[in-house]
Amino acid sequence: MIRDYWSDAAGIRRIFRERFEAAGLPYFNPHTVRKTLMQVAFRKQLDPEALKAWSQNLGHEDLATSLNGYGTVQDQRTSEIMAGLAATESEENGADANGDLPPEMLAWMEEQVRRRKG
Repeated sequence: MIRDYWSDAAGIRRIFRERFEAAGLPYFNPHTVRKTLMQVAFRKQLDPEALKAWSQNLGHEDLATSLNGYGTVQDQRTSEIMAGLAATESEENGADANGDLPPEMLAWMEEQVRRRKG
């Protein structure tokens, strides 16, 4: 069986435009849809195998393409994740998770969080 490949993205954009219009929705290009689907994958907290399958379903042979091209983590969410990781470690160790860090590092980390919060 011989597969035909598109030489550019015009065909898929046309299909997306037609389908969105038929559904009464505003048009979103394929890249926007992929970015949205990667955010869904993150919220689902997929294990590595499922994330790889998700990536392949997006048409990417390499998981890094999905993560680097479409898997942006917004600054606010990054702060939430890092705070959650610190809290989890603190609970697991039964102590202050930052207790082993030098004061200069703690001050720098606090400044980074303040800057991100704006």
